[in-house]
Amino acid sequence: MYKVDQIANWFLAYNNYIMKSEDADYLTIHKLQKLLFYAQGSSLGAYDRELFADDILKTTQGVSIKRIEQLYESYGNDGISYEFDCGFKLSKDDQILLEEVYKIFSKYSSWGLRNMIVDENIWKETEIGQIIKKDRMKQFFKDKYIIE
Repeated sequence: MYKVDQIANWFLAYNNYIMKSEDADYLTIHKLQKLLFYAQGSSLGAYDRELFADDILKTTQGVSIKRIEQLYESYGNDGISYEFDCGFKLSKDDQILLEEVYKIFSKYSSWGLRNMIVDENIWKETEIGQIIKKDRMKQFFKDKYIIE
């Protein structure tokens, strides 16, 4: 299992890499948190294991992870500039999973991802400010997103 800030750093570093060759913008804290939601759910659904231990809370903006809020709140709605390597080694399976999550979901705006998340049953079944349960995420992602 990784730390949530390691996975966040991976997304920021990978986004920076993509920006050098394709049309992409810096990730905002809001978009980053939504990518982390989809990454965690995909790992739970595909591999039956968490990528990180941090809880994901339901918010009116979709989702929030306290540690990510603390690390990047100073950016507000601005993109997070990140010019570093992610600083750790992912397993091959996790690398593939995160690249797929990025490829599928990063093309949407933060607001578009928010709208997708609030339409998901897993979000609708959770009260505002409450933790989105990982066992429910696992089953939801397995049923909706994982192709066997």
